[in-house]
Amino acid sequence: MKITLTLLLTCLLNSTSTTAQKKVIVSSILTQSQINEVITQSVKEDNNITMPIFRVYKIVYTTEPEYLVLCESQDEIKNKKDTINKNIHALLFLKGGSGLEKEWEIKDNIVQSATEETCIWFWTKFINFQDYDQDGHVDYTLIYGTKGMNGFSDGRMKIAMINLLGEKTFIRHQNGVGDYERITKVDKAYYALPRVWQMAVRKKMQLMEKDNKTIIAPEWEMQMQQQKLTLQQK
Repeated sequence: MKITLTLLLTCLLNSTSTTAQKKVIVSSILTQSQINEVITQSVKEDNNITMPIFRVYKIVYTTEPEYLVLCESQDEIKNKKDTINKNIHALLFLKGGSGLEKEWEIKDNIVQSATEETCIWFWTKFINFQDYDQDGHVDYTLIYGTKGMNGFSDGRMKIAMINLLGEKTFIRHQNGVGDYERITKVDKAYYALPRVWQMAVRKKMQLMEKDNKTIIAPEWEMQMQQQKLTLQQK
């Protein structure tokens, strides 16, 4: 009985200790006035931020906050819900003693080719922040895509996974009207990511399919289980 009680108390203490040490990621979207305070004109000039800032997330996880800045070129504004962007720019800043320090950035643009892409933008509905590798720092999953002549049917989708060191791993997907036009390219580094991160990304891909944002080859999940680098109709 004494041994059982001792084991029970030990389990409870370990559980309490683990819960106490578990960090919670708190994120918020800055207002325009807050953006102006944080991303000043000098910050823009020093980091070559030339596009309009679409959104800024403040992420609090460690002692100092991080700021994820999303910029879209807004080349044409038809109405409040229909903005045409030819370029996008994402930057992550860490607030240090000397001000904001850029950790990494991503730039991308539409491809003017036979598909005649018309717009590119961040799919903020699917953006995710989480410490997947449990190193005490936030890992980022950014998703963005394009529209072509047939809207989403022949646009592209990209998933960018970025860790503390700024190492970027991509999944790049080309939609297509025909079954065999739909091809997904997976960076080899994706299969070296923590399994929980890999599974979270697959869940995002499932959600994007249900949301009619992308059409991936029917066998894609099985092919990812086989660690294929190209996912396509057989």
